[in-house]
Amino acid sequence: MIALLNGYFECLAGAVLAHDGEVLKFIGDGLLAVFPYSAFADQRATAAAALAAAESALQAIERLNGDPQAFADIPGWRPLRTGIALHDGEVFFGNVGAPERLDFTVIGRAVNAASRVEAFSKSVGRSIVITEPVMRLLDRPLVPLGEHELRGLAAPISIYGVP
Repeated sequence: MIALLNGYFECLAGAVLAHDGEVLKFIGDGLLAVFPYSAFADQRATAAAALAAAESALQAIERLNGDPQAFADIPGWRPLRTGIALHDGEVFFGNVGAPERLDFTVIGRAVNAASRVEAFSKSVGRSIVITEPVMRLLDRPLVPLGEHELRGLAAPISIYGVP
């Protein structure tokens, strides 16, 4: 199981890092990453890098799924699937926890929204879902998936998919 998770995370984290994002943490089979505006020329470049990373991650997972030698000793592991949410918003970052165990992370409404939107990806059968704030920064057509009320969010949120 550890080898399989490491292979899966290599696909995801490798794509994030290759597109100048930052991987903050691994949570079960999930990953939290950020693309700080300060690392890019402008907000549009940041959004484009995040989407490019998401698409690269999916391509890497497809290559892994198609490799007959990958994890040959683990029966029934194929296919790996993932849901990726792209959201834009203000976060607070720092070390959080107890004095004996601190963890660098981001917190805030934007993080909660991203988590809820990622969970929503499963119900619509889309590997990449994008919120309206990110959609406005992208220069490519997206598929409107409607406005949705998601648990823990004060207002409905408009969500888009990649064609």
